[in-house]
Amino acid sequence: MSIHTPESNGIFRHILYSYRIGRKKTAMKMTVEDGDREKQAMKWLISQTSVSQSQMDALTHISRWRAIGLRRAHQSDIEGAEKVMHVARSKLDLVGLPQLAYLFGNTFQLAAEAYIDYRLHEYEEANKKMQWSLEINNQLVKLGCTPLEPRRVHLCRNKVRVDAFAQRYDAAMSLAAKELSYLMGNYVNGNFKADLNRQLLNEMTREERWALCYQLFKEVALILTKVDDATGSKLLTILISEFGSLDKLEDEQFVFEPALKWLRLKQTYYFDSRDRYLEAAADFIKEGEGEWPVLWQAVRFDMYNSCQSLDHPEAYELQQIIRRDVMNSTDLPKPLQPA
Repeated sequence: MSIHTPESNGIFRHILYSYRIGRKKTAMKMTVEDGDREKQAMKWLISQTSVSQSQMDALTHISRWRAIGLRRAHQSDIEGAEKVMHVARSKLDLVGLPQLAYLFGNTFQLAAEAYIDYRLHEYEEANKKMQWSLEINNQLVKLGCTPLEPRRVHLCRNKVRVDAFAQRYDAAMSLAAKELSYLMGNYVNGNFKADLNRQLLNEMTREERWALCYQLFKEVALILTKVDDATGSKLLTILISEFGSLDKLEDEQFVFEPALKWLRLKQTYYFDSRDRYLEAAADFIKEGEGEWPVLWQAVRFDMYNSCQSLDHPEAYELQQIIRRDVMNSTDLPKPLQPA
């Protein structure tokens, strides 16, 4: 589109118009409360063990210590977080819990400790503890604690993030692809046998499945902004190959329709021309952030980059509008901010 033809002018006017409409639409906030799941898991634990009330109180007390440690880590007080987490670990190891109750507490403790390691950039140690936490979680699910299945997927999302920060992009994308395929209804790709996977997936609410998918797609989108086009196209191929064919993926409630549209757009971005990408992205961007704000932001990021190679005044105008919008954003992930 280096030549300013009437056709190209009309296409760019449509792209600009679509962006101006989409940017005014607010994201739909979906919140998922996991308190009921934790309560269900605790009820299961009580039904399966001879744990006393005092021991249950100790588990609850240890959980509060962990929450304090994580809160300090989120506030970047890593040294303070380490001290509190050490207290929680000591209490867990010394309280004398029955084996099943100890496993229950340890899977949460290991995941919290892994987060501290992640904040310290000790990715190998974080990955090791995350894997251990996952293995215990899986053991508990097999024993019948099915409320912990959404947590398993969440732990996998955390592993995707740790792998990405360690620049193990292939591993991160493969794991994300497996879990996304499962959440979208491919029972064979779950962590257990197909019948149990089907049961576990059916027990999840629409909101839980959306939240887990959103978290995973967010990690995928952020990974693809960090790598060059050659690496990105390879990683996208890994992701899509896990699904078999995007055209065969259908969801009766259209829970994942925007995400699948984003994947198809990303294919266009890597495997077609930039002007064709902008044309294809116009309808997506016009819909606004909706329930998938990070994917809308990722499309905006790609639109900005696509304009770099196009000699057209309205491509430049679109870049300037996007740059101003990004500067006014307060919660935009750094990788989605144009250079």
